[in-house]
Amino acid sequence: MKLDPFRTRDYITDFDEIVRELSARSEATRAMLRMIEISYGPDRTETFDLFSPEKMKGPMPIHMFIHGGYWRMFSKRDFSYVADTIPAAGGIAAIVDYALIPSVRMAVPVDQIRRAKTWLIGKSAELGGDPKRLTASGHSAGAHLCAWSFADSNSVSGLRAALLLGGLYDLKPLQSSFLKPEIGITWLWWTGL
Repeated sequence: MKLDPFRTRDYITDFDEIVRELSARSEATRAMLRMIEISYGPDRTETFDLFSPEKMKGPMPIHMFIHGGYWRMFSKRDFSYVADTIPAAGGIAAIVDYALIPSVRMAVPVDQIRRAKTWLIGKSAELGGDPKRLTASGHSAGAHLCAWSFADSNSVSGLRAALLLGGLYDLKPLQSSFLKPEIGITWLWWTGL
């Protein structure tokens, strides 16, 4: 049987164990750190988990993290552990959630992430943050979505920096992967939105 280069479980034998471990770490992070959930839009999936230091000191940097999962799985709750170091360093961590495919098309999470970033910039002062020190990162599909958050050539991104980890950018190969029936890869899908 030919291995699918996009099916992570084919290459990482303890994939499920790693996912369980990260989930447990995330649960511990939510229990240990100061956290509030805030909506950035009207849909139930349009939320942040904001983690901030116990003692807020002046306008703090904000870091927005966008989770991966091939646009079709996981949630912000699975990646709370990303916030472990940010409040300790004097910043606010905003772990973002978005709608998953196939219940929506790609244009929806792209729009959601753009609006999440805009919301953070506009509300950062109310949160104790500095809108001029907003950074972002994403992993896998989250890196792809993060890239869309600053891909608008009609405006300045508002991000001071971004870190894209293991992103998916050339989506054409997904047309022949196990993901095709799950996320509906088509010519229109990967050439634009």
